[in-house]
Amino acid sequence: MSAFPEPTDGEPVDFLEERDDETQSWTRADPREALTESFGRFGYKVTLRDGEDVHYCALGLEDEE
Repeated sequence: MSAFPEPTDGEPVDFLEERDDETQSWTRADPREALTESFGRFGYKVTLRDGEDVHYCALGLEDEE
């Protein structure tokens, strides 16, 4: 049983592409504008200053990256 809610889309994020395209998601995720808290061994809870929801994120490896 996982401590995380079920994912809504299950799509991985390409952080370099988000950064290079200067997407709205990238801009909103500025660590100076977000509260990031450790949640379990590989998870994080992220609350954005202008958002009402808590976002649950998990770090993972794909092809050793």
